Amino acid sequence: MSDEPGSHDAAQAALGNQPSTEEIVRAVVEAMRAETFTSLPVIVTKASEDGHTISVKAALKIPQRQDDNTITYVELPEFLDIPINFSGGGGVTHTFPTKVGDEGWIDFSTRGHGFWRMQGGVQQPQDGEVNGLGSGRFRPGARSDPNKLKGVSTKSAQTRTDDKQSVHDVGDGGITAVRGKAAHQVNGMAVQTELGGSRHIVDAQGIQSQGGKFLWNC
Repeated sequence: MSDEPGSHDAAQAALGNQPSTEEIVRAVVEAMRAETFTSLPVIVTKASEDGHTISVKAALKIPQRQDDNTITYVELPEFLDIPINFSGGGGVTHTFPTKVGDEGWIDFSTRGHGFWRMQGGVQQPQDGEVNGLGSGRFRPGARSDPNKLKGVSTKSAQTRTDDKQSVHDVGDGGITAVRGKAAHQVNGMAVQTELGGSRHIVDAQGIQSQGGKFLWNC
């Protein structure tokens, strides 16, 4: 038996070292997956000037294989002119201001949506790109653990500032608006306004002003 170059044994050994068809297919699929982006956490780098678009950077570095087969982690280029995706429907939209350092999320369309963005209606894809970095939309509100929102209500829906000095609270007990030491509440029994230790109450019995506080669940 000989392992000399060109011999039958050398050829068999060389064939034995070749990857199988399954291994090749798996490698191709994994390479394609590595180049496919669906969504990423991001950080705002420039506050929106018009409320429609924004600039953000990815909060995750992307692994990149080098020529020597080592892996390094690199930052993606900044995303510019990204549409902001506010929640809305039926003629009502919930908007938010943005500031540098805000965290959020960017989703990438399965197909390039540039024509739809410009013209609306039903359009053909702008290009053949699939889940490409040029088709992102920004969703505000995602938070990492160090930036968790404090004092989150588990019993009512709220629109509030992070410091909770301004709160609009909707719950089973009523609707309450609070700013600092001032509060206004509407429930099934009365309409009440409070500032400091003074209250103004309108109910079925009439209108009265008194000291003390009413209870809010904010």
